[in-house]
Amino acid sequence: MDEERRYYVAAGKSLGVIEKFFEDRKAAYDARYEFAKSKGGIGTFGSENGVIGIVPIDGKPSEELRKRLPAPPAGYRLEDRGDYFVWAPNGRLKGGKVAKNEIRDKRFCVPGSRQLAEMLGGGDVFTGRFIHYPHCELVGNKWIISIPVRGTHGTFATSYEGEFHPPDAIPLKVSEYWKLKEAVNLAALPADHAIPTEQTCEPEKPMTTPQLLARAIHGPCFDGPHRCFFCGAACGEEFPATAHVSDTFTAYGEVARPDSRFVCGGCVMATDEADRSQRPRMFSWIIAGEAKRIPKSDVATLADACLSPPDPPFAIVLAVSGQKHLLYRTPVNHGREVVTVALETERITFRPEELADRLSMCKRIAAACGKPSLAERPNPAMVVRLAQYHEDFEPLLAWCDVWQEPLSRLCAHLCPKMEICREQYPSTCVPATPARDVRRAEVSRNACGSDGPGLFGG
Repeated sequence: MDEERRYYVAAGKSLGVIEKFFEDRKAAYDARYEFAKSKGGIGTFGSENGVIGIVPIDGKPSEELRKRLPAPPAGYRLEDRGDYFVWAPNGRLKGGKVAKNEIRDKRFCVPGSRQLAEMLGGGDVFTGRFIHYPHCELVGNKWIISIPVRGTHGTFATSYEGEFHPPDAIPLKVSEYWKLKEAVNLAALPADHAIPTEQTCEPEKPMTTPQLLARAIHGPCFDGPHRCFFCGAACGEEFPATAHVSDTFTAYGEVARPDSRFVCGGCVMATDEADRSQRPRMFSWIIAGEAKRIPKSDVATLADACLSPPDPPFAIVLAVSGQKHLLYRTPVNHGREVVTVALETERITFRPEELADRLSMCKRIAAACGKPSLAERPNPAMVVRLAQYHEDFEPLLAWCDVWQEPLSRLCAHLCPKMEICREQYPSTCVPATPARDVRRAEVSRNACGSDGPGLFGG
């Protein structure tokens, strides 16, 4: 999803807000851990919006692991949640109500984008389909705040009065923002690393995804005194932009060097249209030591890569339409704790453990309502289906607050089909047995005999 944002360096009041925001997040996670520990567990299971249960032991559920489990605390029962065994409140026991109240403690709710917007004194931008919230990220030693202002999905309405600016924050041009990120990436490289300049481009760690692609396929990067039209990497004059940028190209605001007359070898491969059945834009990609071309429909492989990223440097591209060149728009990750992937043209940053919690919520919802429901606005019919499928469905109602967040859009894409979700999360509700109408059965037997009607109804 294309959108435009304004950038600011947090200072004064806005810096204090961000520091308080992350203190509150840490306090919520600490409270969860202490609660789990008090119950004999190692952690909690759920999403940022609430706790569903307690994880008693680490490891994939198995019969061998089940034998090592201690008895659940009073009011809880053991459930197999696919990735973990979980102690969840047992609604059939008297103590289950007490257990439900315990895990719904407000201290366990982790503040998210909406709470950050409220703390900054701003609101959101509404497109008719999506709600965009302010984001913040740590670039080097500076907190950067990004404020949504417009996009391409219809007419925008905003809850900001006038043009919102975070309090005391210092405005930052978009070009300055990307220069700052590039400088931080360069500073993170080893001291003996060959930094790309106008004269050379043969780094051990590529700075752009097309460079990473080129290194995975051919080895050394292309070099030269120029900068690539698409990704901005150093390049020579082997590939003129006139030969590799079509006359119908219009996305000049999304390329690194629109004034460049040349394209790097990596971008030549990334935008290749020669083999119509193997066009790079038609696939998702996982690029690290090797370049893996993944069918768009293989969400299981893509989810595994997002949850357990490869050794850095790496890049993950998730194609949706297959109509856009995405590789040159995708950032390279130099660490595994915080990951940024490209979901079509949207960059989504997350921590793998946060992704795991949100994806688990999506799978439980998809098991009851189907995967398409994750892309729709929550409605009463969805709540009914959740209640009919999951005995403890109320924590899933937190989806109503987070379904439009970037992390939720990523999870909705990575979530498997309903059939697979149901294998992992079978229904916990016992279907009601309809009462047998004895009178109707008696009338039927008298009219037709014990063996039913004969050829002529006798």
